[in-house]
Amino acid sequence: MVNDEGTYMSTKTSSAVTTVTTVTTATTKVDVVDLTATDAEKALFQFIAAREAIKAHEDQQKKAEARLRELLGDAQVGMIRGVERFKLQNSHNTSIDRAKLQAGWPEAFEATLKKTPYDFIKAL
Repeated sequence: MVNDEGTYMSTKTSSAVTTVTTVTTATTKVDVVDLTATDAEKALFQFIAAREAIKAHEDQQKKAEARLRELLGDAQVGMIRGVERFKLQNSHNTSIDRAKLQAGWPEAFEATLKKTPYDFIKAL
């Protein structure tokens, strides 16, 4: 059922449990501009080509890294023509288990939750 505010609501009851589902839809105004007479199409093609090139280079980097790791075997430093050229660098990442924090300490989770709006170009 839809209420006076345009919100869809449903209620289900079974033995001792009542479930209320509320879905709210929002209307967003979107400004559209015709860019036919500009260089937007050229810029869009460049944008897409650059994104694809980045992905291709990232794939090449992953393959090259895998090969270097394979060549290193158990060693930490790789030498080429008698010169140390690369090494395995030890490091670590620190992260927070969001699900555990939210389940165990919901107040702390809500108090530290930071939402940052952003936009990006999405080629259609």
